[in-house]
Amino acid sequence: MFRPLNKNILLQVVKNNNSVQNLFLGNSQRKVYEVISVGKEVVEIKVSDHVYLDETKLVSLNIQGNDYYLIEEQYIYLVVEE
Repeated sequence: MFRPLNKNILLQVVKNNNSVQNLFLGNSQRKVYEVISVGKEVVEIKVSDHVYLDETKLVSLNIQGNDYYLIEEQYIYLVVEE
């Protein structure tokens, strides 16, 4: 697996989010992302957290045929706590 550097976080879209509430910001529904890996400087987010974020700040990656996303910690709005 890959480990992001600094305050970056590696994510995947949660495919089945039955246990996670839908969130609407403005007129659009936001996707839920699962944290796959975190950089050493990330403070408040941990692996396996489900998060909502500013999707305009995402960097898309395709690693070995799988879609991942990279974002800085500051652009994550909410962590879902069940």
